[in-house]
Amino acid sequence: MCRAIVYSSRDPEINYWPNRRWEKMFVRNTEFTRNGFSDIDARTLWHYPAIVVAPHLNATKPGVGNSYLTGFRDKNGEFLLGDRNYKLRVPAEVPVKRFWAVTAYDPVSRSLLDSGGQITVSSLRDPKVNPDGSVDVFLGPAKPEGVSDKNWIKTDPEKGFFLVFRFYGPLEGIMDKTWVLNDLELVK
Repeated sequence: MCRAIVYSSRDPEINYWPNRRWEKMFVRNTEFTRNGFSDIDARTLWHYPAIVVAPHLNATKPGVGNSYLTGFRDKNGEFLLGDRNYKLRVPAEVPVKRFWAVTAYDPVSRSLLDSGGQITVSSLRDPKVNPDGSVDVFLGPAKPEGVSDKNWIKTDPEKGFFLVFRFYGPLEGIMDKTWVLNDLELVK
């Protein structure tokens, strides 16, 4: 039941942007309440893939705390599979005070993806930046030719995966949703 709640949520507020596949890890708040009642599904959305909770994990003040989004599906609504190749274009000027990172996880164990390779691309690791300031993140079992190691997440071709996109010190563009993260696109 936990997997169904997390990986295929029916909560009408789950998507961070209405026209994207990125989902909130905290649907409404870090107290997991709705209209004064305990929201068990919202608690499951956080505590099945994660463990601890603190108010700053769901930033409400610009530049303080963190914000997290999860990605389970590509642009076409298909679950992410390790034997496929994807591209995520992170738009320029990610509105963060500190840094951003995207990391791959195993949907069964909910731990870091054990693919035998790099599973995180982060602005702290100096990925190759496009002339317009965007960053292309490639995901797949083999690194595409010409792609920097710093822009590639290695997936396991035997299993699916999900992503967590973290904003450390999120600023107004994240909080007011004027900066929009692209969906993953399947690369053929």
